This record gives sequence, C-alpha cells and structure tokens, in this order.
Amino acid sequence: MEGGVLYTPAAKTAPKQQYMNLLFEAFSQCVNVAGNSNINEIYKKVELLIIITINLIPNPKTREKLSNEREERIDKINEKYKGSASKTSDKNDEIFKVNAFIIGLIMETCDDFLGIVERQEVMATSKPETQKRLIEKYYPEGLENVVVK
Repeated sequence: MEGGVLYTPAAKTAPKQQYMNLLFEAFSQCVNVAGNSNINEIYKKVELLIIITINLIPNPKTREKLSNEREERIDKINEKYKGSASKTSDKNDEIFKVNAFIIGLIMETCDDFLGIVERQEVMATSKPETQKRLIEKYYPEGLENVVVK
C-alpha cells in the first residue's frame, strides 16, 4: 500500500449525539436507582440497566465480550455463596460491584468514538510497515469499517 491513505468511518470521528444521549442516560439511571428505590429493588434494577447498556454497544464482539465477562464474574460469586450461610445482601453487594466494574468497561468502549484517551492518527503513509502499525494500534479487530485507498 505504498502511498496509501487511511480513511476512518464517520462514526469513529463524528459520534451521533442521540446515541450518546441514550448511552449516558442509561449510565445516569444506574446511578439514580439507589436514590429512588428500596434496598430490595436496587440490585435487580441495576442488573437490568447494565444488561440494557451492554446491548446498546454497536459492536457485537464487544457486547459478547462484556456480557461474558459479567456472567463469569457473577458465576464465581454465585459459586462462592452456594450453600453458604452468609447473608444474601453480601452476595448482592458483590454482584453490584461487578456491575459497577462493567460500567467502567463499557465507558472504555466509548473511547473509540469519543477520543477521550486515545487520539486518532489519520494520515497518508508512505511505508507499508507504518500503515500496518497504525492499523494494528487502532483497529485490532480488523478493517471491516475502514477504507484504505
């Protein structure tokens, strides 16, 4: 690809405001649950909001990865408390912490189009190895949404 130019998809550099509002409203609802619910409802409401928020992520591979990560962590907690005389609230508190951790992972996925941490390098490249390095850095899952000319 000598002299190739890397063009990123519009969604990487110009996020849709409505999508962002929807995603951050879901985050906001997770935070508001504690103030607007009794203690017995909090856990299930947060769980539902986390599942919905994961499913708002446009990349199917990322959705699956986060969903699996959450389930694996919750399975470990369920195994830990299986047959235990500990309080159900202790188990629910640990699951709540998993869900809060998952919110952080969801936010990391937003960096692809928000550019809070990573900044995109979009430039003409004269050497194939330079182009390869940029592709590996910014598109580790492949070039399905990128045009290389």
